[in-house]
Amino acid sequence: MKSIRDGVYPSPPARDLYLVAGGKPASKLVMTFLNWILTDGQQYLTEAGYVSISPDKLKESLEKVK
Repeated sequence: MKSIRDGVYPSPPARDLYLVAGGKPASKLVMTFLNWILTDGQQYLTEAGYVSISPDKLKESLEKVK
């Protein structure tokens, strides 16, 4: 898992998962969900079989949701 997170293990079998929108979502509910994914939702990644993203990518993603 550490090798995947650090980008050492090539893709596939591991690749980034993106959520894409046609511009910034207008719905407050969608924005709340995206924020949850990048904050509290991170605690469920391992349990669900996903690898956490680097702190730098996480910070960059949170900036986009603001």
